[in-house]
This record gives sequence, C-alpha cells and structure tokens, in this order.
Amino acid sequence: PLRDYIEYVVTKSRINTGTLICSLSYARRLKRKLSTSSKGMECTHHRIFLATIIITSKYIHDSALKNKYWVGYSQLFSAAEINLMEKQLLQLL
Repeated sequence: PLRDYIEYVVTKSRINTGTLICSLSYARRLKRKLSTSSKGMECTHHRIFLATIIITSKYIHDSALKNKYWVGYSQLFSAAEINLMEKQLLQLL
C-alpha cells in the first residue's frame, strides 16, 4: 500500500517534515495540470510521491541526496527510472 511505502521511504531517507510539506505543493500543482480522466500504472502514486520528494529535497537542501541513494530507499525503481521520473515531473510542472 502507498501509506506503507511512504512511511518506509521517509524513515529510510530521513526526510524532514518541511520537505514533506513542500512536496505536497508539487503534487497539488501536478494534480491541477493533469486531466481528471488521466490514468496511470499501478505504481503511479508511488512514482509521483518519490519524484516530488526528490525534487523538493534538491530544491530546498544544498546537499541533497543523490539519485543512487534514492534507488536504495525506493526499493521499487532503478536509477534510470528515477532519473526519468524526475525529468518527467519537472516537464509537467
């Protein structure tokens, strides 16, 4: 479930509350841009969560985690997938 995944990633990456809250603004912005009929894969919510956390972390912190560490924290996605998710989210925003 998504909730378990979020708890796992937040615990492993030690993301702070401020970063989590800021990432919600990216998620809201993305929601406004997408049509209500948009469909995704089963893991789309996981991808959006991870991409918004990574982008927020890089925006806020001078020494953000590198994507190779996010691969270990995510446990679902490869480095290439994480790089692509990040790029796609930035294009949509």
